[in-house]
Amino acid sequence: MEPEAAEIIERILREAEERGVTTLEELDALMAEASAAHDRAPQADFQGLSPAQVHRLIHTTWGEPDPAIVIPDALDAADLQCSSLLHDARLFLDLLKCHESTKATPAGNLTRALTAEMASGIYRRAEPERRLVY
Repeated sequence: MEPEAAEIIERILREAEERGVTTLEELDALMAEASAAHDRAPQADFQGLSPAQVHRLIHTTWGEPDPAIVIPDALDAADLQCSSLLHDARLFLDLLKCHESTKATPAGNLTRALTAEMASGIYRRAEPERRLVY
């Protein structure tokens, strides 16, 4: 068991003892509280976002009334020049356009050749501390 998991379990057991938990329903409620608290807590692995925020980023669609990401309509091209996300998205779309005959692998992934070409473009643009190492 990982140290963090062991610490969490110990904390929940202490809390159960302090509250005088005696039934499965009470323990279930305590576990639900602990799980909700974990989901709201910032995580270093998620660049300071909580698991709930990461879930929202991944699963919220653009058309929902309260999207996780909002891009203002008033942005012009000059405002977006420093956006690495926009650069990488445009690079990807340009590569797909240039390689019209590229098919996905049987597993549904991009081919190695296409991903290597894209990684090369990302690598050239990336700041030295963020460059990919192969």
